[in-house]
Amino acid sequence: MNTLISQDDLWGIWSFLIVGAAISISLEQKYKWAAKLSGAVIALFIGLALTNLASSYFTHKFSSL
Repeated sequence: MNTLISQDDLWGIWSFLIVGAAISISLEQKYKWAAKLSGAVIALFIGLALTNLASSYFTHKFSSL
């Protein structure tokens, strides 16, 4: 199965993790609704969204092959 980041690409995986954590921390500090959720929960939602977007993109793109 094709993915956005290969399972062997450690730099790519870590960069997505760090960017997701930075986004969740900045959202937590900037918005009241994000402060109520906490940065960890927002990071989980970001990870879930990226996982679902990537899998649905590749499923749709390569299903006709």
